[in-house]
Amino acid sequence: MCRGFNTVESYRLVALVAVFDEALSLFENDAATATECMITPVRGLGSKRPLDMMETRAVFDLIGRLERGVLV
Repeated sequence: MCRGFNTVESYRLVALVAVFDEALSLFENDAATATECMITPVRGLGSKRPLDMMETRAVFDLIGRLERGVLV
């Protein structure tokens, strides 16, 4: 029998889709580069991976800074 997602899992999935969509936009729909960006530690996030920071605004703020050309 297939079990649905619990509340926390659902929230994480929605956050993942939203963050990945922003990363795709940043990298002009290059899924491989967007994926690599999500799993690579970033100095602008305290050397944490965006994938591990999805529950915060920090990842969206980071992507916004990158879109504006601000080094992170």
